Amino acid sequence: MESEGPVADNRTYDDSHDVRRAGMSSNVDAPPLWCPRCRRVVGDAARCPVCGLPQTGESAARLRHAVGRLHAIGEQQRALDTEAAGLRREQAELLRVLVGQERLTLWGVRPGRPRRPDPGAPPGRGTPRAAPESRPEVVRDVLLWLGSALVAVAALTFALFAWRRLGDTGRASLLFGATLLAAMATIGTLRRLPATAEALAGLTLALFLVDWFVLRRAGVAGDLSAPAWWALGTGMAAGLSAAAARWLRLQSVAAAVLVQISAVLTVTRVAEAGWTIALGLALVAVPLATVAGRLGRDRAWVPAAVVLASGAALMELVALGVVDEEFRLDDWSTSVRLATVLAVMALAPAGARLTVAPTTKQIRLDGLVATSVGCVLGAISVLLAAAFSSSTALLAVVAVLGAATVGLVRAVPGEVRAGTLYAAGAALGVAVLGLAQPVVMALGAPLSWLSEPWGTTLGRDAVLSLTPTYAGDDLAFVAALVALLAVALAAGLAIAPVGQRRLVPPLVAPVTGAAAAIGLVATAPLAAGLPVWAATLITALGALGATGAAALADRRDWRVPSLVLAGAAILLGATATGWALATEAGTIAFLGAVAVVAAAATGLSRTPPFRQTLGAVASVALIGESASVAISAGATPAVVGFVIAMAGGAVLVAGALGRKGEAEGIALEAAGGAGMFVGALLAAVEDPLLAITLTASVPWLMAAGSRPIRHQYLWAGASTAVAATWAWLAFADVTLVEAYTLPAAVVALAAGFDARRRMTELSSWPALGPGLAIGIVPSLGLVLAQGGLARPLALSLASLLVLLAGAKVRLQAPLVLGAGTLLVLALDVLWPVAAQLPRWVTIGTAGILLLWLGATAEHRLTQLREVGRRFQELEPDGPLGSPT
Repeated sequence: MESEGPVADNRTYDDSHDVRRAGMSSNVDAPPLWCPRCRRVVGDAARCPVCGLPQTGESAARLRHAVGRLHAIGEQQRALDTEAAGLRREQAELLRVLVGQERLTLWGVRPGRPRRPDPGAPPGRGTPRAAPESRPEVVRDVLLWLGSALVAVAALTFALFAWRRLGDTGRASLLFGATLLAAMATIGTLRRLPATAEALAGLTLALFLVDWFVLRRAGVAGDLSAPAWWALGTGMAAGLSAAAARWLRLQSVAAAVLVQISAVLTVTRVAEAGWTIALGLALVAVPLATVAGRLGRDRAWVPAAVVLASGAALMELVALGVVDEEFRLDDWSTSVRLATVLAVMALAPAGARLTVAPTTKQIRLDGLVATSVGCVLGAISVLLAAAFSSSTALLAVVAVLGAATVGLVRAVPGEVRAGTLYAAGAALGVAVLGLAQPVVMALGAPLSWLSEPWGTTLGRDAVLSLTPTYAGDDLAFVAALVALLAVALAAGLAIAPVGQRRLVPPLVAPVTGAAAAIGLVATAPLAAGLPVWAATLITALGALGATGAAALADRRDWRVPSLVLAGAAILLGATATGWALATEAGTIAFLGAVAVVAAAATGLSRTPPFRQTLGAVASVALIGESASVAISAGATPAVVGFVIAMAGGAVLVAGALGRKGEAEGIALEAAGGAGMFVGALLAAVEDPLLAITLTASVPWLMAAGSRPIRHQYLWAGASTAVAATWAWLAFADVTLVEAYTLPAAVVALAAGFDARRRMTELSSWPALGPGLAIGIVPSLGLVLAQGGLARPLALSLASLLVLLAGAKVRLQAPLVLGAGTLLVLALDVLWPVAAQLPRWVTIGTAGILLLWLGATAEHRLTQLREVGRRFQELEPDGPLGSPT
């Protein structure tokens, strides 16, 4: 088999073509020509013997040149990929060498010269080896530390159980010797084998602790308790580790762990009561946090600093848990003790803040300040708890304390201002979360009147008028009111900038203040013990005031304030609606006020969303006001439905004509249409009122449809007129079907003709078909079912007129429906006569029909054969390419 693939030929297509054209005898020295499609050698052939591709001409030469260049480029790319793979392996090897040098330098050992890669080895040659899953350093450390741990376990086992014939003194001497040997081995390997020295140092430390245990078993210092003995031993071990940490960096971590263990053991030995243990832990956390902050400045001591900081934080949390466990109200002695613990807890983050590096991230610095200030605020709150017997009152005091802290933020230095503000916010958050239940009750409890409206009086106490689930805890409402006042005050203090900087982001203070204001308005009537009318008035004024303010802010293009005020209006509006539904007079007064204020706010606002929303609110309030007045007057549900439909019609006309071109117009139309629909549903319980309501709704719809772009209301009015006609006929006990179908058919046909007038390409079936079907099909069904004389005759005449009209104007729908109706009527007349014919007539007719079908099929087959024969005659020699 000859060689496949392009021959290494870099000639241009012009040169190749010239050589081919010249027919030179020296062509034996040139590379043989190959096919640019199948890449087989073709020599001097004019066409490839394999694929049949022409090999002569300029196009073939250009194609051969392009394929050759693509092959050469591919070879270059493969060579570059191979070289890149070799360079990546060399890069990884050099990085491992450099990382190892850096670690050796860190441990104080001079690194050796790294092994250079063989320059003679071609990159990418040979089979690549799988990358190891662990670096050599990791494997080394695992082996060293595992060996040290096993030796330490063996030493402990020896001290406890083995070689009992030696006695405690003999075993202690052996272990001391082993410890001394481990220490000497550590010193001996420090320069040349730093990792081994680290492992041996850990073994030495473990053996020291085992020696300390053996000394205890031998009876040394028998008068000391176990915690005191081990506090002394771990303290000494921590000192030794700290001294060795200058050369052995991991010993700094061991020292950090051991010193904390020693401190905790000391606290548990000295302290007895729970609060004294918490105080001791807080005192220990102070130097730990301070030293951690100082050690964090040095990169080599960062692990030890992290361990110390973690231990200090854990001690602070344990102390805080003790404070929470022993917290008592109305107990001065307990409050003083726990306040002292919290005050000492504030020293640890403060010490860390003073000693950490200035380059520490600001969020960490602020967190330390916030923790310290939070502990101080907690101490003050716990101290004040002695004066209160109610947790809700204490939460209110905490909120006031948080607001006061916000006020003091302006006086503190700038570097601790943010942390202090965070602590104040946390205090306010704790207070609000603790008092969230009464606030939620004040906002949501009035909505219970939605299920039982008008169930109380205006003069009844607001708290007592609520369902029993929410009544009885008015002190909680007072505490919530105080806390919300504190939050509102803090938000106001935080809005004003200090110098050129804001205390909080732009949205935080306004949103917080608005939320506090909502809670204040909802909670104030319950906290003050006011009657229902006062609760209704206060919440309604708050909702309406927020609505007006939102419209004004929208008019002045204050986007964020307008949205915040709109949210406040929605929440307070829901609460005010609940209070208003509690009494009859409150409902009527509230809905009237809402209709007026919302209408005025609609005209005051600027953007379409505000105008549409406020317009819809005004419309719904107006319709609801009409229904409330009717119900208050003792109207039946059907009469109330009539009133709602008329109010909805007025709103519809106002939106379609009075506010045409305005953004709120569509909202008024939607609200008005919905009101008319709901009113008709309510009026449907009484036939005469349904007919009256539908009849009275027609003028409203016709008036709304007087605008050219609102012509759909005209057809809605016509449809409503048909429905009104049906209602009147039903009320008059009219049973003639045509009395119901013909008006509907007339309206449908009128709509169809109007549609065809506006859209000339519209077919007659969707335009006229429904109307004709409404007028014809019900009557035709009755004729087939009941027979008669007058109805078939009238239907025949009507169908004939429809047929003639369709034929005159050449429309399919009337032509087909009219003819079909006449045909069905004719068959209905013929059927009784056909039923009386003899049986042989039916059988004979079926036979004749089958004969006709068979003859027709044979005729069609003959025609198909003739067509095939003529088609064959078009090619007398048969299909192309077939043998004759």
